[in-house]
Parts: sequence; C-alpha cells; structure tokens
Amino acid sequence: MGSLRIILLTMVCAVAYGLVHNQITIRLSYEYFTVAHPRWIDTDDPTVLALFWGVIATWWAGAIGGVVLALACRAGSLPTLDARALVRPLATALVVMGACAFAAALLGALVLPVSLADALFPSEVLSEVPVAQHKGLLTAGAAHNASYLVGAICVVWIAIRCRRRRRALASGVGGGHGAMDA
Repeated sequence: MGSLRIILLTMVCAVAYGLVHNQITIRLSYEYFTVAHPRWIDTDDPTVLALFWGVIATWWAGAIGGVVLALACRAGSLPTLDARALVRPLATALVVMGACAFAAALLGALVLPVSLADALFPSEVLSEVPVAQHKGLLTAGAAHNASYLVGAICVVWIAIRCRRRRRALASGVGGGHGAMDA
C-alpha cells in the first residue's frame, strides 16, 4: 500500500503540474494543442483542450516517476520511506520544473530562431501552422520539452536522495519518521 501511495502522489503532482502548465502554454500556441497533437476530443475551447492534455500528457509520466520513487523508497531490506517523505522534494521539483519551463519559453520567445521549430516539429505540423504562429509553437514546444526533461532529472535526483536517506536510517544516522528534507 505504501508503494501505491507514492505512485499516486507522484501522478497527482504530475497531473496538477500539467493542468497549470497547459493553461499557460495554450495561450502561447493554440496550434501546439490542435495541430501538433492528435485530435482526441471534439472541442475548440482552449481551456478544455489544456485541461484534457494536462491529464493525458502527464499521468503516465507521473506513473513512471512514481514507480521509480516507490522502488527507491521501499525496495530491498533498508528502512522504508513513505509518501510523506516525498511531499517537499516533489513540491521543490514542481517549482524547479516551472522555472525551467518559463526560462525555456523565454528563450523560445526572445532568443531562439524561429527556424528551430523545424527541429522540434515534423514538416506536416509546420505546414498546417501559419508561419506567423511558428514562434509561439516553438515557445510552447520549448516549455513542454523543458518540463519533461527537468521532470525526469528531478525524479532521478529525488530517487538518489531517498536511497541515501534510507542508508542513513539503516546506519542509525539522522532519525526521523521517514521524512526527508528537500
């Protein structure tokens, strides 16, 4: 049950992040959600599209991250950590992901050449998006790619910290209730 709680916590964090992130990025590029993604729901409402993709595009990443963290916190013979030990590190990870997504969006909007959109999107997508909207598409794509990359790095970072914390608990160093500082 402890592993399931960790997986669910991580999934909830990922989906919550995706819901907020997509509400912002759909305002940067509506086409990112309507042309660069499959048309799985019949709506043109940007808020609904962002909510839909906020769940669909993140639950699985949260599930994978949750399995990794559950293994780091509970597998083997070391003392185990529970989901509470992950609240602060996951909150910190979400803030770091948001900051990196914001920085990537700024780079996309202000620095990166619009021709870089060719590297991020297939020609079929670019041909359906008006050239005037390519900068927004690049900006939204940069923010999303940064979020996925930084999210993966954060999961590895948290998993390593969990294993270290468990080893410290096994050796009697740093007591506590299975909590871990960020």
